[in-house]
Amino acid sequence: MSKPVAIITGAASGMGLALTRHLVSKGWRVAMADIDPENGSRLSSELGADTIFQQTDVSNYDEQARLFSRAFTWGGNRLDFLAANAGIDDKQSLYEINEALDADGIPKEMNLKTIRVDLDAVIQGIWLFKHYARKNNTPGGKIVITSSAAGIYSMATNPLYTSAKHGLVGLVRACGPQFVEENITVNCICPSFVPTGLCPPHVLHKFPKEHITPMSTVLKAFDTFIGDNTMTGQTVELSLEHLYFRKQPEWANESQKWLGEESGEFWKEAYESLATTEGNFLGQFLNYDLMILTYPPILSCTVFLSIAAVPVSSGLLNTLRNNAAKQKKTTFASSEEKQELASDNVRSLDHALVCQDKSIIILYGSQTGTAEEYARRLARNLHDDYSIAAEVADIEDFDASSLNEVATKNSRTGRRALVCFILATYGDGEPTDSTASFYQDLTTIEATDAEGDFALRDLHYIAFGLGNNTYEKFNFMVRSFDEHLQRLGATRLGARGEGDDGLGTLDEDFLAWKDETLVEVASHLHAKKSDKKFASPYEIVEKPELTIDSDGVFLGGRKATELRNNGLLVGPFDGKTSYLAPLGYSKQLFAPTCDRDCLHIEFDISGANLSYETGDHLGILPTNPDMEIQRMLMILGLSGKGDTVITISEKDGSGAKVFIAEPTTYSTILRYKLDICGKVSREICGALAAMAPNAEVKAHMIQLAADRNLFHSTVTSRCLNLAQFLETASNGLPWSSLPFSFLLSCLAPLQPRYYSISSSGQVSPKTIHITTAVKDELLGKPNPSRFLGLTTNYLKGLTIANNGNREVSPNRTLLPSPGIQSLPGMVALHVRRSNFRLPASSHTPIIMIGPGTGVAPFRAFMQDRRLFAKNQTQKLGMSILFTGSQNRAKDYIYADEWEDLKAVLGNDFQMHTAFSRESAEKVYVQHRMLEVKEQLFDLIHNKKAWIYICGDAAHMAKDVNTALVDIVAGGKGFATKDAVNYITNLKDSGRMHEDIW
Repeated sequence: MSKPVAIITGAASGMGLALTRHLVSKGWRVAMADIDPENGSRLSSELGADTIFQQTDVSNYDEQARLFSRAFTWGGNRLDFLAANAGIDDKQSLYEINEALDADGIPKEMNLKTIRVDLDAVIQGIWLFKHYARKNNTPGGKIVITSSAAGIYSMATNPLYTSAKHGLVGLVRACGPQFVEENITVNCICPSFVPTGLCPPHVLHKFPKEHITPMSTVLKAFDTFIGDNTMTGQTVELSLEHLYFRKQPEWANESQKWLGEESGEFWKEAYESLATTEGNFLGQFLNYDLMILTYPPILSCTVFLSIAAVPVSSGLLNTLRNNAAKQKKTTFASSEEKQELASDNVRSLDHALVCQDKSIIILYGSQTGTAEEYARRLARNLHDDYSIAAEVADIEDFDASSLNEVATKNSRTGRRALVCFILATYGDGEPTDSTASFYQDLTTIEATDAEGDFALRDLHYIAFGLGNNTYEKFNFMVRSFDEHLQRLGATRLGARGEGDDGLGTLDEDFLAWKDETLVEVASHLHAKKSDKKFASPYEIVEKPELTIDSDGVFLGGRKATELRNNGLLVGPFDGKTSYLAPLGYSKQLFAPTCDRDCLHIEFDISGANLSYETGDHLGILPTNPDMEIQRMLMILGLSGKGDTVITISEKDGSGAKVFIAEPTTYSTILRYKLDICGKVSREICGALAAMAPNAEVKAHMIQLAADRNLFHSTVTSRCLNLAQFLETASNGLPWSSLPFSFLLSCLAPLQPRYYSISSSGQVSPKTIHITTAVKDELLGKPNPSRFLGLTTNYLKGLTIANNGNREVSPNRTLLPSPGIQSLPGMVALHVRRSNFRLPASSHTPIIMIGPGTGVAPFRAFMQDRRLFAKNQTQKLGMSILFTGSQNRAKDYIYADEWEDLKAVLGNDFQMHTAFSRESAEKVYVQHRMLEVKEQLFDLIHNKKAWIYICGDAAHMAKDVNTALVDIVAGGKGFATKDAVNYITNLKDSGRMHEDIW
């Protein structure tokens, strides 16, 4: 079957560029149109044979017509999709009288290029698409038009742009329903400001966050319309990660409703009569096809006035009267038909179950990748233990409303399909980025349907949450999902599972829940226990005819998925696509006498349109070290075969996720793709027993699989990775019977690690700073093992190797890692947005608590406040910082910067330091807080100060919260319970924030 074909206008920059890459990655062929020949040609060359580029001024009809003709022929006489995306905002304003006058002293004609490009050209594009869509083997296709938030709300500063964008919304609402007969859907997206690199960062920072539309949301909107065969005439507003479908205004009365919805046949006959009426000059310019194309009410009104102004025959008048009297009703699909149509939606859970022929779908909401890993493990257990096929999917890809489709289909057919939720709670009770939209929709579903029955009465589900008991709202997401599903009448199988990372029992909690829940699921689906042994869903084939020098062999250098636009690499950059940033300036923050390392590192982002705000997080994707790669190859009996070229494919029917399609090598997979340095789960011990190198090791594996306490003391408490675990268990004997494919099944993908950004987005827009302590410690008793943090040691190695930084002592053990082999000194990173923000007003007092590297975001906060103080004459709000370390002479960081701030800001900045190892009695930040409790209470209660805590969640954050409760209780005369509620209210109102781990 040939690939689908799309035309994208404005394809060489911004949203068009991102959509082009996105569709090509999904197997589309794209005809790219843009007025910029240089960037367009470069992008097409980069993306290869699945793209063509044609320089096109869309406001020139001939150029656009040639584009469509070429695209249709190139696509094999096929055209499936049009993204009418090109747009401009011309600088001339309606409010400015052009002083350039003609000979008669009359202002010269306005420049209406904005209208011609943003509105007229789109109408012509629809006109052309309709022509070619009729020629498809299966006539029809999809059109998505890029409007704007200015198409919904009036933007007073840009009246021409607003007019054009409003026109697009009206155009879509008018012609979308009419095009159903042509099997063509027409919809439009209305993003707010999309950070594409076309706007300077200092301007971008001025936008409220609600007015920012991430590129990921734009692509989600396009995917929604491309994947749906039923939605047409729809307008969707994009804000943050949300899609808001906007309805047209309510009808003033039934007459107006008739005009908008039911007058089609009336106007059609009116136009026909006008065009054939003798002596009627309107027929000279009324284009029948074009009017049938659009039907905008404003055109209807205009034509009606014209009719009244010209002579018309009595036959025409009778036609008008008769058709007006008919007011024929629109026929809508039945509820059963709607259900069938809805199930064809790719964002439909039922659609996924039916298409994949599965009886259970497992939805994960993950921030760091652990929930996804658990989802895939659960699916593997269902398959291996009960021969139950499960679909695993990101919850972000589905709509909560489609839960009803699963329930309805279950009720109608007797099917017993169920939904599983594996949900992480992010921060203090927040949904993960991928869960937010689904969760918001779930909370708004009405409990009962039109007949008074519970909306989800025939839905069965299971649920497990990943949380941390150091947060007040422990496992809030899974609890809230469970509550809402119960409210809607759904039935949970088994107990709700809750894992606790705070106690270090997350994996064991998952295993306990899984073992009990699998029995419930099997009973519900009438499945019997199977005796299958481990069988990898992957097939690995060595390719001796290929070498690492062969064309097409992937060796880890990331593909150029970004295109330079005006000299900048264009994102979006997120957890799936990283920007390769040069590692710039760095320095050691601890004194030479300290036996630990702490690094200040700066990354150069001047080559990308990557921006950040003060308080955001930086995600860094590390690479695994040579030492651990060689250890894994040795223990698998693959020593010396690291550079052997292999291919990876899924076995028929397994549904396994193949994360690399090109030929590659064992070493490349181990270095870049798998988290070989991550923790080991006790769950794998049973499978390992069958592949043990001898009977003694087999017995040991069986014992570990059955004894969680023994496994904890032997493996978990020492943080052994898989290769270390295998090496220890076998006393160094190779596990030659353990296939490499086992790693693909049991190890999680390598995920980014996140760090609080320690620089201001306003002060340093072209560099991002982080502050990190290098993890290097002995863990586990009585036989401790040395644990080296993957990412911090990766950064430490790069700091020495690439920058010649001699402040980081080279005689300390490093994890040697070359970073990205083809791009030495480059670090894969992206920015994750955070709610850890300064108050909108710089006059609001702030209280910051962050010992050690927890001070990182407060360094950025104070850079912002210092900049404000420099540029403003008004008084700055009080800033109080509580920080410290073990010993001021060894590990107190940024001391010189704090002293400089004191000199610049004077009494507007106060510091309280705690050094825990300088006296017999250990002193921490919470003790310093209690020393000034009256001042803190006055700031919190009377002056409405904002509070920020950053650092260790298990101890420091808990102790600081206790201190705050004591301060409020003492100041208000509250009982402890009331003081706790007071602090909770501060968090709920947004005046208290925690960035803790």
